Amino acid sequence: MQLFPFMAGDEDGDAAGEDGGFGRGGARGGGRARRRSGAGASGALGGFVSPSPNSSHAAYLAAIGDNAALRADTPLAFGLHPNAEIGFRTAQAEQLFASLVQLQPADAAAGSGEAAGRGGGGGGDGGGLGEEEGGLARYIAELREQFGDKRFDLEDLRRSAEESTATAAAAASVAPRAGAQTTAGGGGGVGGCGGGGVDPFLVVFLQEANTVDGVLGVLLASLASLSLGLAGELTMSAPMDELAAALAARTVPRAWAAVAWPSQRALPSWCADLAMRAVQLEAWTQTLALPQVTWLPGLANPQSFLTAVCQVRVLFRSLARSPPARSRN
Repeated sequence: MQLFPFMAGDEDGDAAGEDGGFGRGGARGGGRARRRSGAGASGALGGFVSPSPNSSHAAYLAAIGDNAALRADTPLAFGLHPNAEIGFRTAQAEQLFASLVQLQPADAAAGSGEAAGRGGGGGGDGGGLGEEEGGLARYIAELREQFGDKRFDLEDLRRSAEESTATAAAAASVAPRAGAQTTAGGGGGVGGCGGGGVDPFLVVFLQEANTVDGVLGVLLASLASLSLGLAGELTMSAPMDELAAALAARTVPRAWAAVAWPSQRALPSWCADLAMRAVQLEAWTQTLALPQVTWLPGLANPQSFLTAVCQVRVLFRSLARSPPARSRN
């Protein structure tokens, strides 16, 4: 069996045949491989010569060891473009630095010496925990205080959306042409334009509220469990240990990232971004009307908002072109 049947060259095969014991057979095999791949010894893949199948184990080792191209560990040996190595090296570097962060003490990873400055007793809010556990408990308390009142009442939002849609449909049935003059910021007026349909923007913001509320639910539930585990009221499990390690390193836990949007942020920046997303949705829930300004990067699915814009534009144009209703006298 040939090592690299898709790459070969006659010149290297003849040279290796003098010492490696695979002479003309290797050259002929290399010639066949060169004709199949279209690359010779002088081409981009010319350094990868296939030894003869009848060579000994020592000859194979000598052929591999004496080939500088093989020692370079290049993607060309596998028929790949040289740029294929960029992704591999990037992932390798990210894994290396992530391991270095995990090896740091918790207070160093957090970027402050607050835990070390309070002594070994853990402080009054550490509950008698150790230095590292006390700092982690304080950080958990800060996160729970920051996001504890940010959740949405999804059932109440759905009822309000249904009432808004019904009101818009009733208004459209009384004055079918009035909806064409309604701006996009008029809440349920867009739904009335569609003959009782649902406002596309209303659907988008309900989906966004459901996504953010799901992230907040997972975040708060996991923090509550970890707090009980640190206090000794629950047995520490593997997910709780993983969450504690991520919080100590100030990285986004995998359980949170799994239900959230793609992000490369560190944990403090990720939490600030989550808070701003929740603030935008809170402003919308007060009136269920489209805000004058919408922060597109603050949406989990910005494409759905752009689709809603196109849908509303089509509704307005269709109403503008439709003939007025004739009165019956």
